[in-house]
Amino acid sequence: MYCTCPYYNCQPSINRVEDSVKIIIEENASLQIPDSSTYIFEGSETKLICKENSEIKLGKGSKLIFEDGARIIANGCKFTSYDSTDTWDGIYLSGIAYDTLKNCTFQNAVNGINITDNYDPFGSPGAVEISNCTFKNSTSTELLNYVYVNNSYNVLVKGCNAVKTGSAGFTAGIIAEYCPAGGIVICDNNINYVNTGISLLQSSEYIARNVITGYSNTGTGIYLDNSNGTIEYNTVNNFQKSVYGSYSSPYLLKNTLIDAYVTNIDLVNSSMPVMKPVISSSTLRWLGGNNNITGYPTNSGIRFADCYPLIDSGYNKIVVNGSDYLNGNFTFLYTEVPARINYWYDNPPNSSLFDISGGYADYSNSFDGTNLPATDGSELNSIGWGLYDSVFTKTMGDNPTPEDLFTQAYTEEMSNNYTDAITHYKEVVSSYKTSEYAPVALARIFNCLEKSRASISQFYAIQGYYTNIQNNSAYPNATRELSEDFKIKSKVKQFNIEEAINDYETIYQNNQNNAKGLHALLNKLSLQRMTQGDAPNSNMVNYTEHKLGILSLITGQDLKNTSSAINNQPSQFRLHQNYPNPFNPTTSIRYDIPQSAYVTIKVYDILGKEVFSYKEYKPAGSYEVKFDGSNLASGMYFYSLEANGYKDVKKMVLIK
Repeated sequence: MYCTCPYYNCQPSINRVEDSVKIIIEENASLQIPDSSTYIFEGSETKLICKENSEIKLGKGSKLIFEDGARIIANGCKFTSYDSTDTWDGIYLSGIAYDTLKNCTFQNAVNGINITDNYDPFGSPGAVEISNCTFKNSTSTELLNYVYVNNSYNVLVKGCNAVKTGSAGFTAGIIAEYCPAGGIVICDNNINYVNTGISLLQSSEYIARNVITGYSNTGTGIYLDNSNGTIEYNTVNNFQKSVYGSYSSPYLLKNTLIDAYVTNIDLVNSSMPVMKPVISSSTLRWLGGNNNITGYPTNSGIRFADCYPLIDSGYNKIVVNGSDYLNGNFTFLYTEVPARINYWYDNPPNSSLFDISGGYADYSNSFDGTNLPATDGSELNSIGWGLYDSVFTKTMGDNPTPEDLFTQAYTEEMSNNYTDAITHYKEVVSSYKTSEYAPVALARIFNCLEKSRASISQFYAIQGYYTNIQNNSAYPNATRELSEDFKIKSKVKQFNIEEAINDYETIYQNNQNNAKGLHALLNKLSLQRMTQGDAPNSNMVNYTEHKLGILSLITGQDLKNTSSAINNQPSQFRLHQNYPNPFNPTTSIRYDIPQSAYVTIKVYDILGKEVFSYKEYKPAGSYEVKFDGSNLASGMYFYSLEANGYKDVKKMVLIK
């Protein structure tokens, strides 16, 4: 069966499907949607149901949007372009809904599947399942991503894979921004043909049993920015960096990190991942550790700056040849890096391969690489979707350490006793200020608040808590740096987005060209996206542009725009004459940038007084800024563009 359109004749335009309409694509049926068409499904009773072996063919630039509770339920459907060499836009799931995509193929979708705002901190969340699906690229154009998730909860991405039959792959596999802790499960996927595999920004999620493979020795396998979830049993290979962590202290357990070009693990900005079992007074729990780090990186197995991994008694295997085992730098305080009971390439380890400026490593009592401590029990922690994380344990004798308190807090968190968990995590921070567990506990406090769906007043209180630590010199620098970021994140939870943006702007201006500045710029871009408030149907250019911006920062590359809806990449910087000119009261200022840049546009009156300022990081492209002179007097004005050392000034006239 073949049909060209069951609704509105599928003319190239925006078509709304509402009023509880249900469109059903029967088995072996095919639906065709022409170029530049947008289908918007609206309302909680509105559905698109795609049955097994059905097919939807979309024209160039076309997309499907589901909002206000509208649902897509597809099992065994193929979503593809008309022509195997062309691309279509993607599928957008916006707002609280219950969507299911199983056993489907998504071929040549530039933006893949996009899930936004499927979370209500004060109501019931929806749910999105994407399982056993294939993301395919048969074109010569690099597609942006498989799945993008923003401010959403109860999302499962499981058992998916990618296929590349053309000359290009994907910029990214799975991206998550500002999602509540524990709200996304990414497991059992084969993520390949990507520049960056999984990118988590302010999202502490569960990542397990994925095989993540790069195809060009560039990019990052798992990119973490203030993300503190559980990462276990993954295989990551053929990237520039296997794992990158900024302000991130996840649990890393039994991951295999292979053939990184530069370094297998790269840690900056107070990142202290747990790569060891945690011992309480009577029990050893395998929360982290026994990771396998191998290959021939040009720098090291693990690289870190003013932070370090928790690998003491970690039973990790670090088998890198021709490079450092550990390469670190400490600028604030001479620091010991405990690294006992791990396996190194040579035995005894070569001391010159522990290259730590401003500190040293204790790598005594090496692990033999084979005999792990026996376990005699396990704990099952629910991660949603009927899935459980098994934590293997070993009963031990009394051995009181700061780990006792941390483990007590952890077990309370896993039992959903978030109030008690927060209390004990705070005790770790206050009673053991210099303990390696203090920064880890600091992050878990915020995670517990997210999991408990805390109120605005609770986030206001925790903002004060983090502010006090940030300003208290009794705490180590790493703890104070982390507190600064969680203070800003607390403002976001109170919907003080503009204030948070200004905080990140200040950090960026004071830390350009370093890791902290990159972190600030990434988060500023993410928050600016929140303030735009535009649904994906209202401005597809901005939606794609946002992902291009963050991926350009994550990958360190100027990503060319792959969507036909956006202008071709310009060859030079250019500030255009405003239009209209003269104007009353609004005009448009257009500019071109041939490479990603931090752009500043300012307007001055005839006396040189600044009357307007616009600053934003932009990927290469052509853009337009609206200027409103409603509150200004008639006369001549000057406007300027600054970007990557380029500067130009032009005149315009306001006539009222």
